[in-house]
Amino acid sequence: SSVTYVPRKKASLPEKGEEICKV
Repeated sequence: SSVTYVPRKKASLPEKGEEICKV
């Protein structure tokens, strides 16, 4: 889902967004 490849724009999300961004 979009959360899997959450772009930098979603970086605003909680740590989960940042964690996925690093992956």
